[in-house]
Amino acid sequence: HSHTHIVVRGKDDTGADLVIAREYISHGMRERAAEIVSLDLGPRTDLEIRNRLSREVEQERFTSLDGDLLRQMDGDRTVAPTGEAFRQSLRAGRLRKLERLGLAEEIGPGKFRLDGDLRAVLQRLGERGDIIKTLHREMTAQKRKGRDYAIYHPVEGGVSRLTGEVVARGMADQFHDRHYLIVDALDGRMHFVRLGMKDEGREIENGAVVAIEPHL
Repeated sequence: HSHTHIVVRGKDDTGADLVIAREYISHGMRERAAEIVSLDLGPRTDLEIRNRLSREVEQERFTSLDGDLLRQMDGDRTVAPTGEAFRQSLRAGRLRKLERLGLAEEIGPGKFRLDGDLRAVLQRLGERGDIIKTLHREMTAQKRKGRDYAIYHPVEGGVSRLTGEVVARGMADQFHDRHYLIVDALDGRMHFVRLGMKDEGREIENGAVVAIEPHL
């Protein structure tokens, strides 16, 4: 997953604090970067756009199709596929996928009510999918393929203390400078462990034996 990190100095040209709107950080920078790339490389073709949108129909994460549906829904969270034939087909397919996920309910022919937690649930599903991909990638790199794995969560997982060897570490949340560890634990599984604070575990090296407990 090739990507680029850009560091922005927190001062403007007069030396004052550089203040950037949250909305521009979360969306505007990406949109502006896309515009610049389009100027250099040319706009995406209709086929490329159609292929990307078609792939979104079955994804278990929050997608641009979901954003469109949320913007189109009325006051009681109901929505029906609209637009030209291709877009209508995509939205209908996405609504059926959301229905299978328990996030949409058909209340009439072609009319659906969206779950109030749709965005949050899909974002959690997407995060979980990214974590599982990270686990598989690291297990392959460490030649530990085929091992069982888990996401360390002391409440949901019923595990309060985790002991094992650190086999990998990386960035879990680049906006908040939070990291993760992958621990080959005594229970025989590879655990993905989010570090709760940005400085926590920063000095831990691969091969270290750690005991992890939740904050009280």
